[in-house]
Amino acid sequence: MKLLEAVGYIHVSAHRGGVVAPFQIGRVDELFQLRRAMESKLTLAATKLLTDRDIDELTAIDAVLRQASGHKELESVRRGYNYRFHFQLYEGADLPQTLHFVRVVWAKYPFDMLGALPNRGEQVTIEHDAITEGLRKRDARATMRAMQRHLESGHRLFKANYGLWAGREPRRP
Repeated sequence: MKLLEAVGYIHVSAHRGGVVAPFQIGRVDELFQLRRAMESKLTLAATKLLTDRDIDELTAIDAVLRQASGHKELESVRRGYNYRFHFQLYEGADLPQTLHFVRVVWAKYPFDMLGALPNRGEQVTIEHDAITEGLRKRDARATMRAMQRHLESGHRLFKANYGLWAGREPRRP
């Protein structure tokens, strides 16, 4: 519990125990900037190291994500496959320290709120297609730019809708 508190995942109070640390909207920009920097580095490195089989596995993960993307009730399943897609890619970079810090940042990022936004599941699969296309071409810069666009798209959508989301469905465009 002390480790979770030290990392900022929980707050511990004497005689009350631990509670999950609240999400702070003011920190989302900082988290995004960290994600963009580290995930770009991992994507660039992985593009140079992944095999065709690795890329086929990413494509298969994304195919399952695509099947779930149109079903709101499967949002947690989509999040799981999105996580698998990203970390399968990042693990191929062979940069374990950077990967560790990305895991920490992901644990703090509001993916539950982002995933609840209309059409985000469909957008994610389209954005992943651009990433896998760059991987297949072995074009590290194009793959990194596709990843950056993917991260930026989610961040812009989150920021545009956060004020509308307060424990209820976001407004439909």
